[in-house]
Amino acid sequence: MNATLPLPSELTLATLPRLLESLRAQASAVLRQTAPGQPLVLEASALRKVDTAGLAALLQLRRMAMAQGRGWRVLQPPPALLALARLSSAETLIGEVA
Repeated sequence: MNATLPLPSELTLATLPRLLESLRAQASAVLRQTAPGQPLVLEASALRKVDTAGLAALLQLRRMAMAQGRGWRVLQPPPALLALARLSSAETLIGEVA
């Protein structure tokens, strides 16, 4: 079973203080719902605004998945996220993009 974690419309320095703990908890729940070895799947179609703090938060979720021996996928990443990842030399860390 693949469960997905829908991302909010904004992941920025301004929004992360109130969102980060919730995102971590949701990611943990998704990982518990999926079979061992299945990736953490992030649904990014709603994400409209992202900055380097948001990218760092996403990479924290990646580390969480990797620590459990999981991969991760980003579904429908917006151009802003892809551009930011390229500018931050984190494009390869974004992982498999679907």
